[in-house]
Amino acid sequence: MMRKLLIIDDAEDLRQSMASLLADAGFEVLEAADGLRGVQLAQTKLPDLILCDIAMPGYDGYQVLETLRHNPRTSSISIIFLTGKGTRLDMRRGIELGADDYLIKPCSVEEILGAVNTRLEKQAALRVRTQQELNNLRSSIIFAFPQELRIPLNRILSETQVLRDYRSDQPTPNLPEIGEAIFSATERLQEILRDFLLYTKLELTAQDPQRIAALRSHITYYPKGLIAGIASRYAKQFDRFADLKLTLENAFVMMADSEFNKVCEELIENAFRYSPKGSPISIQCAIQKQRYWITITDSGQGMSEEQIANLLKYGNGLTACIDLEWKDQKQASLRFGIAISQRLLELHDGTLQIRSQIGQGTTVEASLPIKRGSRV
Repeated sequence: MMRKLLIIDDAEDLRQSMASLLADAGFEVLEAADGLRGVQLAQTKLPDLILCDIAMPGYDGYQVLETLRHNPRTSSISIIFLTGKGTRLDMRRGIELGADDYLIKPCSVEEILGAVNTRLEKQAALRVRTQQELNNLRSSIIFAFPQELRIPLNRILSETQVLRDYRSDQPTPNLPEIGEAIFSATERLQEILRDFLLYTKLELTAQDPQRIAALRSHITYYPKGLIAGIASRYAKQFDRFADLKLTLENAFVMMADSEFNKVCEELIENAFRYSPKGSPISIQCAIQKQRYWITITDSGQGMSEEQIANLLKYGNGLTACIDLEWKDQKQASLRFGIAISQRLLELHDGTLQIRSQIGQGTTVEASLPIKRGSRV
């Protein structure tokens, strides 16, 4: 398929000369005589690469670059500055704004074609790598999904087998107990399905700048209340109200309520599940440097540095249940929950850190950007 290039330059003779050169080299070429028209063409035609002058009347090259980088549809288009401005300061500004290369006029045919072909080759390599990552994801899901489902399915099968094989001359089975076991296993199946679908959605989102931009446009306006509600729910579930200490601040966090809720549920539940009753659990939220920091500390069994490193390899979350070091169902759930939380945070320009020592407990620290001036 013919690759599409856009030339934005107010110098008509030079622009047409470059267009002719690149067309002869086998490219489809679009032309724009000013920055504003160039932006419009880029947004409607979506070229593979843009050659852009800097010094133009009205919309200059820097404004073109900045506008395109802030639009999810055009943010990944390669842009090469082709200009007579060649000072170190000019180059630095262009690179900081996201330019992919910088050619100084006058430049030879070989230099232009070399720069264009180099950028297009890098684009092709990136597409191959992205496709390979998606293929690996599909393989991991296909391999891990049956394994993860096996534990609750086996429980359901064993309990229903008791009912199926019951004979009137045998003692009456404990129906409430069997019913509870089946119900719990079915709930677990539903949770697994929901998490796998979410994880798959997140991996696909990670390959699409437009989806990432859409994710980052949402806001949680009252994270303090959500965290307090989640913490109280798990304190009740584990009968540990006396262990819980909350120190919470509020801000407008750049993440949708549903995603924020999911991250906090996973991290807070782990603190209750993996620490003994009677030991303290501290949840703190603070605002520092335009970020919302959530710190969860427990006094549980702790983890080694190797276990933490394995836990934070989110790609391994899919195969947690067959890892020799993490065969226990609870450990598999821990790792997969961390994988989802980590991916959600990364997609929202957030961070996740875990500090722990065997026998001394664990501290999990997550951060997310906040809307500027949103401290309340």
